Amino acid sequence: MAGNDRVSLNDALSNVEVLDELPLPDEQPCIEAQPCSVVYQANFDTNFEDRNGFVTGIAKYIEEATVHSSLNELLDEGQEHAVMLYTWRCCSRAIPQPKSNEQPNRVEIYEKTVEVLAPEVNKLLNFMYFQRKAIERFS
Repeated sequence: MAGNDRVSLNDALSNVEVLDELPLPDEQPCIEAQPCSVVYQANFDTNFEDRNGFVTGIAKYIEEATVHSSLNELLDEGQEHAVMLYTWRCCSRAIPQPKSNEQPNRVEIYEKTVEVLAPEVNKLLNFMYFQRKAIERFS
């Protein structure tokens, strides 16, 4: 171009737009990925099972995760005992009672009651052991 030849702005823009349609001789494939969203849902309810995922040089974090895990297990066991206590309270009210201490078959009533309720009494015994374990854990 000579110094006096001027190109208008419209001509310059149209020349640039034509470049978009210009085929390139390198024949390289287009490797641009398709646009898509990535959905990630984290599950934090792991009960601290991945204790070994912590750096082994920082033992304090592994110990914390172990304690958290054991406390969660203690909570789960306590929940089971709470349900059992509620059931026990409801069932224990239906147990036949002797009318008086002089009733002739009162010993038999007591023996049959213990025989029938033995599995439930074992649950109460297990609850007592759980209570001791929980007290020791927090003491």
